Amino acid sequence: MRKIGFLLVIMVLVLNSCATNRVSDSKWTYSHHEGDLKESNNIRYYFIDENGEEHSFSMYTDQDYSLQNKLKIGEDYFLDIEDDTILNLEETDKNTSSFTPIVSGTPGEKTIKNLLSTAFSPVGSTLYVYGGGWNWQDNGSGNEARRIGLSKEWASFFYSQDAGYNYKDEKYYPQSGINQCHDKGLDCSGYMGWIIYNVFNTEDGMEGFVGSSTKMARRLSEKGLGEWTQDYTLEDIKPGDIISVSGHVWMAVGVCSDGSVVAIHSTVSESREGNKGGGPELSAIAASKDSEAYIIADYYISTYYPKWYDRYPVALKNPDEYFLKEGENMGKFSWYLDKESGMSDPDGYLKMSPEEILSDLFK
Repeated sequence: MRKIGFLLVIMVLVLNSCATNRVSDSKWTYSHHEGDLKESNNIRYYFIDENGEEHSFSMYTDQDYSLQNKLKIGEDYFLDIEDDTILNLEETDKNTSSFTPIVSGTPGEKTIKNLLSTAFSPVGSTLYVYGGGWNWQDNGSGNEARRIGLSKEWASFFYSQDAGYNYKDEKYYPQSGINQCHDKGLDCSGYMGWIIYNVFNTEDGMEGFVGSSTKMARRLSEKGLGEWTQDYTLEDIKPGDIISVSGHVWMAVGVCSDGSVVAIHSTVSESREGNKGGGPELSAIAASKDSEAYIIADYYISTYYPKWYDRYPVALKNPDEYFLKEGENMGKFSWYLDKESGMSDPDGYLKMSPEEILSDLFK
């Protein structure tokens, strides 16, 4: 009986070994998915092997779609496969940026200057991608918005495109409730969430800040980080303030003497070929290109980000749309100062003009 039991154990182990195809030394390139998030158990994931042949798999799914949130189209992975199902996957190379920012921040340094410095890090190398910075299932922060520093995918995607890029191209736009290109760029909420994450954290994978753009300003206040109000005027807007309007969120660099505003945000803007692209950039909120804000923004983008400027002129944004205060969530958020949960301003940025701030950042 003992011999029979021993043989049965050996047979089970052999059968399990035959049913398992674990691949740890072969690279598989992720291609695409087919299926709807509402039927997540039926989604198929397509990978290309080292011989150029395409294979489809199902994938283990947990509540947070942790494996799916690692997926990046065109990237190589080591796969752990059992039968027809991917149990685990790991990217083959370290995710480091191939772009050196002109202005960059310091992770975990909670100052107004560092907030704005961090905001400039992806400028000039990152495109607007709808759902960019969100997770795969489109309900919060993706891995890219919960990482310290720039993602290499942002610059890689920017340099793979030209002025013909359109963010609504079906290759890049969310399909069936899935952000299949969440890693390629940043939308307005993804960008703002990434900035704040890098100012408040020094390591990857902590709680993120990405969520509804219309509600972001109020939500930050509810987190105890500052004050939210709908009762404000131009004179009340300070550098680093975050303002939510209908379907968009932006950050103020400051208000100019003529009442125009320099903003930094990830926004849809038209390329010089008339295609809707854009991304993290300086814009002018003003009625005219003769405004101080437009002249300042145009100078800094054309001077320091010529590749971007070749594709995208500085965007002129309508004040009527950027100061909307309708509904219960739109409004202005201002950081608490000199509190454990908020910011400090040792550099005196809150008293500087936009021109003085930019001159200091780019010196």
